[in-house]
Amino acid sequence: MYKFITMILTLALACLSMHGEQNKYEDLLQKCSDWESDRIITLADSLYLKGNGSEEEALVLYMLYAQRKTEDTSADEIGNRVRANMRSGNIHYGKGNYSNALKYYISGMKLSESTAHRPYIANLYNNIGNIYNMFQDYEKGKSMYVTGLKEARRAGDKATEYKLLQNLVGVSINLNDVKTARGYYEQSKSVKHEVTDESSYMDRYTLALILRYEGKLRESIEHFKDLARYSDAKGLNARYACSAYGEIGRIYDMMERTDSAMYYLSRCKDVAQANGILYQYTETVKMLYSLYDRFGNRQKAAELKDRYLELKDSIYNQRQFDMAKNQQFLYEMEKTEREISELNERQARDAMLISRQRIVLWSVVGAVILAALLLYYFYRQKKKLAENYRNLYDIHQRMIADHRDYTDRYMSVSRENEALREQIMRLSGTTDDGDIVTGGSDGPLPAVGPEEDTYSSDTKYERSGLSTAQRDRLVGAVTEVMETQMPFCSPDFSLNSLASQVNSNTKYVSQVINDVFKKNFSTFVNEYRVNLACVRLADTDGYGQYSINGIGDSVGFKSSATFSAVFKKMTGITPSVYQKLTREKQSNAIKQGNKT
Repeated sequence: MYKFITMILTLALACLSMHGEQNKYEDLLQKCSDWESDRIITLADSLYLKGNGSEEEALVLYMLYAQRKTEDTSADEIGNRVRANMRSGNIHYGKGNYSNALKYYISGMKLSESTAHRPYIANLYNNIGNIYNMFQDYEKGKSMYVTGLKEARRAGDKATEYKLLQNLVGVSINLNDVKTARGYYEQSKSVKHEVTDESSYMDRYTLALILRYEGKLRESIEHFKDLARYSDAKGLNARYACSAYGEIGRIYDMMERTDSAMYYLSRCKDVAQANGILYQYTETVKMLYSLYDRFGNRQKAAELKDRYLELKDSIYNQRQFDMAKNQQFLYEMEKTEREISELNERQARDAMLISRQRIVLWSVVGAVILAALLLYYFYRQKKKLAENYRNLYDIHQRMIADHRDYTDRYMSVSRENEALREQIMRLSGTTDDGDIVTGGSDGPLPAVGPEEDTYSSDTKYERSGLSTAQRDRLVGAVTEVMETQMPFCSPDFSLNSLASQVNSNTKYVSQVINDVFKKNFSTFVNEYRVNLACVRLADTDGYGQYSINGIGDSVGFKSSATFSAVFKKMTGITPSVYQKLTREKQSNAIKQGNKT
């Protein structure tokens, strides 16, 4: 009874607190809504830099500023808006809301890259990389850091360049590339930056990490212990000491010194908990429950595991993170498409320029001089066109790699989601639609006709009779068939045959291709055919004896003309040019290998 009364009082106090906070922010918005933009951003900046609990009010003002409609496109205005998004992300990051932080960072990045001066762009790439690392997507995090490093060096931003090099050390270690990590560490030492207590700590911290992964465990432990003492002596943020304790615990665990590992990990946990460092607290709890489980203390392990799962659900909102990440993916694809379009337009302008200048030269200059000039001119234009072709080739290669990476990740997530869905249904005894099941899984993919009346909470598929779970399984099945069985290589491949292979009907298959993949069936199939043709054009061992038309036939195109037209439309170059560039690249790689 006492526990029940305590719970009721706690909920009541929480509601009153929330009501008070809401009124506080409503009063702040009403107070500032009529202010000039400069006054709003000035107050937001002062609250942000002040700290001590003022960050939440700063966040409200930054949001008000960023969403205000304006026709001002000056450099100062754009810079203020980018800073508002970046600092909004920083505040969410500090509160442990990493998904919202990523959303604001991406908004700031888009706005910054829309201008020539690109304000804060290196910082934004650094912050986005930090969040990808937080979700253990180290490859993506590293690519963000590398891009940010280029931007920092372009802008001469030494402070951010130093931070990015330090982060590249850490992410390279997470990718088990110690040699590259040491290379970045040596580069960071040569960057001129303001030396602070924090930067001195980070210099020694990254060195200790490298020593750990080079197998020098005892030396690494001594470095981390010195860092913990240094952090306390200098009065640094508690996360620095916490990080040092955590690394010591991990190394002792590697050395199978369980008692020492538990001691230092517990110190890390206590420091993180006392100072509200959610990420480090969550990760340390995860490691501790594994240690207690191995040590045989099942009760303590179970308590810590329950705590970890509770924290994980609140901190790592994977759904929101995926949504924000997909926004970045779509943005990067839009940039790539613009680059391709610009290259094609430039190529068309160059070709038109060649034609016009040829007429002028023939009408003005004599035959001998004209021939010499034309030869020189054509040589330069050929180099330009060749360079454009190479750029288009490289862009398409990146698009293929991104498509493969996206497909692999999607299929992996789909399989995990399906396994979780089946487990939930077995435990609850219900189908996706709430029906009682007697055993087995959800059954085959949807093959019902339009006359059936299946309802779903997803209004997008309500009328069609296709539930969200069925849609997800159908998308996974279509992707699995296209990626592994490659039925599109048959010239007679059709929507009917694909529907048959995934045990569904043409209506549903067409629906998910249009709504999920955002393209019609013809474009969807042709993209797979062109990508496979690119692979076979590069495969001299397996398809070296094939003609270009033969390769087109092998991936399902009925005529060489259709193959060439579709290929050029999707890549910007013809199959013959693509094959030539591929062999040129392979030849250069062989020559380079012989030199080394």
